[in-house]
Amino acid sequence: MENEELLLQQEIAKADAAKRAWDQYVAPVFNDKEAELFEAFKDSSIVNERDILTIKLQANVLAMVKDHFDSMINTGSLARKQLEDKENTHE
Repeated sequence: MENEELLLQQEIAKADAAKRAWDQYVAPVFNDKEAELFEAFKDSSIVNERDILTIKLQANVLAMVKDHFDSMINTGSLARKQLEDKENTHE
């Protein structure tokens, strides 16, 4: 039991760190880059497939980074809920 609680606490700490990193550092860069890619897409010519593909690939990478952060944060939220449920069951 203690080992499971330790793992849950580690997941919570990891999620909290990911949330702080996202909010303070990553999200501003992410939002700026996303806006930059959208502008580049609007300004690109439909006949220039290479530029559109490059923009799409960069957008995919951005989405993957966001998904990774979301996954870590959500895992921590679930771990927090599970730990709270365990504590409430023991009371």
